Amino acid sequence: MPKDLPIDEIRLDEIQSFDAFCKRYPDIANEARLRWWIYHRQANGLQASGAIVKRAGRWYIVVPRIKNWLLQAA
Repeated sequence: MPKDLPIDEIRLDEIQSFDAFCKRYPDIANEARLRWWIYHRQANGLQASGAIVKRAGRWYIVVPRIKNWLLQAA
């Protein structure tokens, strides 16, 4: 799954911490579901999509890319 949105077109406010994403979109990904997706990120294409980033031991979600990943997985 290609990273179809160039990095320079992603705004900083479109990158959220793991916790912030779960709080903002509880119907899409509660904490357990998001952890499962991240744990299986290589098999499910999440890592290749560029929708998640790990920095300093914390996971961040690139909202436009995870949206694309969700829609392509459907």
